[in-house]
Amino acid sequence: MKTRSKKRPTPKPRAKARRPAIQKSPAAAGPTRIRKLARRWFDELWNKRNGDALPRLMHPAAVGDTEGGMVTGHAEFYYRLHGPLLAAFPDLEVTIDGIVVEGNDAVVRWTLTATHGGEMMTIPASHRRISVGGMTWLRYDDDGMVVAGWDRWNAAGLFNALRNGLSSATVRILA
Repeated sequence: MKTRSKKRPTPKPRAKARRPAIQKSPAAAGPTRIRKLARRWFDELWNKRNGDALPRLMHPAAVGDTEGGMVTGHAEFYYRLHGPLLAAFPDLEVTIDGIVVEGNDAVVRWTLTATHGGEMMTIPASHRRISVGGMTWLRYDDDGMVVAGWDRWNAAGLFNALRNGLSSATVRILA
């Protein structure tokens, strides 16, 4: 007796499972990327005096808690901080002394050196060369843009140094 073999149905080809696209956040790229972004912030905006870089570095709705008060967005940052500081200190240079990164946050310890060559907060140019130490905490979004920042430095010590020529622990008269 002949046995009839049953034909098994041909399996349909399986569609390859697609992996979901992974959006790399700065933190996912590791602390190296955040460190580079923080260095770029100081290099582009302050050392190169490039205010045009602001839209590439900072989210339009970013907020900053600064020695001069709260600032929000590009225009306020530029007109209340960036422009006036560079006008008062035309040779301003920021040296990064250290960076600590955790997640999307970078804490930067810095030293600013400059000559007081223009008016600052009603203080006429003293032509004193100064050094100021401070810290900035920057928070980045997933696109690598600053969304929040906190600055801490001795503004009162700076004003005293410019007016009276007196140094303090974090503000020194160099010449």
